[in-house]
Amino acid sequence: PAAWLKTYPSLKPLGAWTRDLLQRIEQLSQWVTEGYPRVYWLSGFTYPTGFLTAVLQTTARKNGMAIDTLSFEFTIINLDEKEILAPPKEGVYVQGLYLEGAGWDYEGGCLTEPQPMELIVPMPIVLFKPVENKKKNQKGVYVCPLYMYP
Repeated sequence: PAAWLKTYPSLKPLGAWTRDLLQRIEQLSQWVTEGYPRVYWLSGFTYPTGFLTAVLQTTARKNGMAIDTLSFEFTIINLDEKEILAPPKEGVYVQGLYLEGAGWDYEGGCLTEPQPMELIVPMPIVLFKPVENKKKNQKGVYVCPLYMYP
């Protein structure tokens, strides 16, 4: 129905869109009934940038800092969601990210060449940890774009 399309834009067929909507509702429902999730499904937010800004804002207020002095440091967590028993002390665990044209070596903890015929692969869970810009570790970091697929 046309009214459903106004909920959030998507290029998915109706069946996939409906499954996606149900997952979004489930994430928000669990958040309301169980408290802060251990791991957030970033793709489940209509406006993920707003969520990540809120994470930075929470840290800024907690530490009496300006939000523009903070940015994220990223750590790959090679655990399954079920193995994560609590949210991190700082930041948020995020799932639902994918690599395009690359693979992930779980043992080595690094990017690798993709497997044959594998264009898109799921990323492991990622810790988005707010840090002061001047304390951000830049060594051994590959800066890459993050795209959102509608």
